[in-house]
Amino acid sequence: MKKIKFILLIGLLVACGKEIEITNEHVLNEYWDNSEKTNNSIRIQKMKVIDSSLNIFNKEFVRESNHWNIVNKLEIDSSFYCSYYGLSISEKEADEIDKEMRKDEGLRKILLEKGIDMDTLPKITRTKRKLLSQKVYFNKDNGWNWNVNGIRKQTIGNLKNSTWYKFSELTMNNAYYKYVYVDSIGQTHVFNVNLANY
Repeated sequence: MKKIKFILLIGLLVACGKEIEITNEHVLNEYWDNSEKTNNSIRIQKMKVIDSSLNIFNKEFVRESNHWNIVNKLEIDSSFYCSYYGLSISEKEADEIDKEMRKDEGLRKILLEKGIDMDTLPKITRTKRKLLSQKVYFNKDNGWNWNVNGIRKQTIGNLKNSTWYKFSELTMNNAYYKYVYVDSIGQTHVFNVNLANY
């Protein structure tokens, strides 16, 4: 009986959950609700396959609920990194974000490849930024600029075919990621990964 109650509770929680949809043209994220109280950021990193056994179209590919089988088969491809932080932040929060950003070795590597030393970048200061709407486009003006490999750009272009991406900072859970594979015809295949207990 307890097992049945537990299964029903999990089913109810899943049914009431907020949706995140990722296509090669946009992200629809119901966690972005135009409120200062919720997460209003996004980070996208291009990934490269380091284990050739990763083939989501192979019948032997294990479709598990948390897809940890993907994490160790990919690594960050430093040729593409983009982000946006839509929250207004205080001076204290700006200091914390600045410290975290400067610890990000992936970003540091991307900037160095562009000839930019992260340590020479101006410090992040308190700011008032535009909040994210529930739908953010990659190839259209959203009313704000992306940080693309350390350069501010209005659009990032659609996600590339036959490419893996890692999406993060979509929710308040910092250990929650979406790994997205864009296939040869532009269809996205999304895999949820929660590394809280990894």
